[in-house]
Amino acid sequence: MASGLLLYGLHDGAGPLKSLYGLGGRDFRHLVEEIHEVLANISLGLVLAHIAGVLLASFVHRENLAWSMITGRKRTDD
Repeated sequence: MASGLLLYGLHDGAGPLKSLYGLGGRDFRHLVEEIHEVLANISLGLVLAHIAGVLLASFVHRENLAWSMITGRKRTDD
């Protein structure tokens, strides 16, 4: 998120960091772009890993874990 705000200010002169517009030159802006892209890809990977974990846990425990997250209720084994 911080890298996106920084990039928004550096490139577009907008947002809360608009005073940084044009700061640092092309190489610095490119570095910020690369950092932002890497962080976005890591975030996407974590989301996919979380979804895979939910699916795996649902399969192993034989219950719909995603539905339990939505409703707030889990099956009770008596």
